[in-house]
Amino acid sequence: MFDFLKKSPVSHTGRADKSRIVRTLSKTGAGKRVVSGKKNGKSGGVDTSFWLSVLWVFFVSGFLGTAAYVLFFSPLLRVKSVAVDGLESLDRRSVISVASGVMDQNYFDILDGSNLILASRSRIEEALLGRFKKIESVAISKRFPDKLSISVRERGSALVFCGGSDCYVIDRNGRAYAQADFQSNELDERGLIILRDLSRENISMADASVETGLVDFLKKVESRLDGDLSIGTKQEWSTPALISGDLRAETAEGWKIYFNYAISADKEIEMLKTVLDNSLDKVSRADLEYIDLRLDNKVYYKLKSAPVAEEQQDEEQEIPAVKETEKKKKK
Repeated sequence: MFDFLKKSPVSHTGRADKSRIVRTLSKTGAGKRVVSGKKNGKSGGVDTSFWLSVLWVFFVSGFLGTAAYVLFFSPLLRVKSVAVDGLESLDRRSVISVASGVMDQNYFDILDGSNLILASRSRIEEALLGRFKKIESVAISKRFPDKLSISVRERGSALVFCGGSDCYVIDRNGRAYAQADFQSNELDERGLIILRDLSRENISMADASVETGLVDFLKKVESRLDGDLSIGTKQEWSTPALISGDLRAETAEGWKIYFNYAISADKEIEMLKTVLDNSLDKVSRADLEYIDLRLDNKVYYKLKSAPVAEEQQDEEQEIPAVKETEKKKKK
């Protein structure tokens, strides 16, 4: 009887009172919410994490903003010094001026082009190569915090090659790299041999290159004529056709020398020296029209005052130049 009274009340339908069960569940759920720390929709743990996140974002943003200003906008990294080395004939101030002109161009009208980080090596190199044809290569390095170093390699201008009115400067490797401009003399054209190909009315830069051996031949001949024989030549030389190997120079004294590129420069100079020392005195030398060194081991020369009647017979005189030289060496 008492056990019956302890059971949950049952309705007339035989089922437990649902309203009491709902209230029990409601209390249990409320207890769980209190244990989790939540009350009335608020939580102390969430609030702390939120403010820590805000502070973290603030400090990171401040750091990044400060770093961006120092690196890209602050005058700390603005290039203040440009050093140039490797120059031989180019003007240092002109090179620095071209490089500075590139750095004066800002990016998007906001970022400073003279900033050490933003200064473009490729743009500076392109500008220098475009402005100075004599520059063969450029190497650019940056030195923290505000120095730019430019290392330049200049081309060695060797001669000027002309076909008709077209003239190009040839470097020491025999390559044509720029059109000659004798007015500015930027490429030292005025001091170079001018070799004119008489078979050509005009010539392009691509066709103006010559063999490296020809460049060396002309330099050696010019050097030995001036140094060993004290014979100066006029700046312009000529060739009937470059492929023939026939090279012609006119001396400061007014007579001409005919060379053969196929014979070594040293041998031809020795042949010439033998003739001048043994066959021509000062009077004869002043009357010379030309000396021909185009045949191996033989030299021909012609005097301006040769009689007209005998001109055909005496026009050329054969001199065994090499044999004479060999005799001197044996003595």
